Amino acid sequence: MDGTGPRGDRKSPYQVTDLRWLYGELLRVEAHWTGQVRDQQARISALLTVSGILLGFGTGFLAKLLDAPSRAWPICVYVLALVGLCLALFMGIRALRPGIEIADTALWLNQEEILKYARSMSDEELLCELCASAKGNQETANHRERLKKRRRLMDYQVALLMLSLGLLLLGALAGVVFARSGAR
Repeated sequence: MDGTGPRGDRKSPYQVTDLRWLYGELLRVEAHWTGQVRDQQARISALLTVSGILLGFGTGFLAKLLDAPSRAWPICVYVLALVGLCLALFMGIRALRPGIEIADTALWLNQEEILKYARSMSDEELLCELCASAKGNQETANHRERLKKRRRLMDYQVALLMLSLGLLLLGALAGVVFARSGAR
């Protein structure tokens, strides 16, 4: 560094306590975004589980339905529902795909580099470097955009799940109506 503070002001450099506070805030922000990503992954996993269970039950029920003498269109409705569940699973898997780069070169994540810098710099310079590294990592990770993209995929997943449930319900009701009308 050239001896200037983060604002480039040579006359009034940041004090170490101010930089510690700033670094703590940057770490807090990083922890917030990391928590958001982790929570979103848990929600996506729950939706994947629900979609998978429904797909399993729907497939089993469809196999039984194919053995029974029934009308063709309720079976088509079930097949459409299963296709919708498959698409919901696909959207969930796409949403879980890792998209945040692993920042192994960032100073604030590299203990050896921190120790090397600590031996050759003042506390103020080291804290300035750590703050810049943490800020750069947050810009590189682009958590906000990744969360928005995942949210869109989750919305598609939920919409397909709801559509599939509606089709399963429609198929079940049609099956009951046809079974009663055929029994007469």
